[in-house]
Amino acid sequence: MKQQTMNTEIAARRKGVRRTLAVTVSIALAFFLVSFLQILLMK
Repeated sequence: MKQQTMNTEIAARRKGVRRTLAVTVSIALAFFLVSFLQILLMK
């Protein structure tokens, strides 16, 4: 019984990590796009 709860906790944690990574990547991409646009506008 304890083993089962441990597994579900680990799975939930993995999902949370994946979500955090996705958010971080999207923010990084948005930042990159904004800076790229600024460089284009400057020229």
